[in-house]
Amino acid sequence: GAADMPFVMDMGASYRLNLAGLGSLDVGATFENNHSAQDEYRLFSEFNFGNLASVRFANIIATEVVDDDKTPEIDESDIENIFASYSFGASLNLKQFTGIDLSIDYGFIATKFFNDNQIFALRFGI
Repeated sequence: GAADMPFVMDMGASYRLNLAGLGSLDVGATFENNHSAQDEYRLFSEFNFGNLASVRFANIIATEVVDDDKTPEIDESDIENIFASYSFGASLNLKQFTGIDLSIDYGFIATKFFNDNQIFALRFGI
């Protein structure tokens, strides 16, 4: 039999507002149309303190409109996206202190089940 092709389409827009001497503020939104899961809206903002640091906040909103004709016995609208919540993070650019392209990142992702995710990363450029 025929199988459906997986399909995901993202559309988004963002805007950067330069704040004289303070840094910049990025705001934006995306919409994800997913053939095999719930559609999602994503809102985000990031404040950049020049080239030194940045802080981020985001939110995922699931639309809960999934209806697969091939599985009439399952109500997909009951399926929850465990990541449909908020997240935040920060980055610290250490290049001006170390002389090499080095930064530390932190991210927090709230989840509906289990424990929330926390991510630490050390990035360096060559």
